[in-house]
Amino acid sequence: MVSEKLTKKFGRGFSVDNLESMRSFYINYQNKFILNEASNSETLSRISSDEHNLLTLS
Repeated sequence: MVSEKLTKKFGRGFSVDNLESMRSFYINYQNKFILNEASNSETLSRISSDEHNLLTLS
């Protein structure tokens, strides 16, 4: 189980419930952080092609 492997490698904080919460947070906020990062610190021309593709899709 992923939870057990992460706990062995990194210590506490990787229970199944916590991992589900982390995943939910990422799914709900991933696009918001990418867009904020682009508008706050860099122009689109300076963002890597992978990030630019994500921006184009969102």
